[in-house]
Amino acid sequence: MDTLLFQFAKSTNNTVYAVDIEPKMLDMLKENAVKDNIENINYVVNDLVEIKLEDESVNKAIISMVIHEVSSIDHTLNEIKRILKPGGQLLLIEWKAIETESGPPLHERISATDMLETIQNANIDAELIDLNSQHYAVKARMK
Repeated sequence: MDTLLFQFAKSTNNTVYAVDIEPKMLDMLKENAVKDNIENINYVVNDLVEIKLEDESVNKAIISMVIHEVSSIDHTLNEIKRILKPGGQLLLIEWKAIETESGPPLHERISATDMLETIQNANIDAELIDLNSQHYAVKARMK
């Protein structure tokens, strides 16, 4: 998580939000950000059920390797739609629904086509990106 988040934080003067349900993860992230002199990250202890950010307050969102853990993907997508500005972008990265040495168990994984369909059914323009042998991404834009 550090590398991708830090790349985005370094590429903008805007605030970058790091949202995680586990405070220890955010503390570790903050320690690494301090070492890299990155000061534009706002750390938010939160799940993806009710994100503690204002409506239409975010230009871009990245959800990486966690959507398979939420209780309701539809509800989470509605929260993402709520916080993203019109035309805002979402990049969702997940494990492919195949057996691999690392990652969540196969029964928790969501196939790329199912994820794309779920996002499109939420009235979000989306396209599938094949990242590598283990991961896929869905790139989406709010209407």
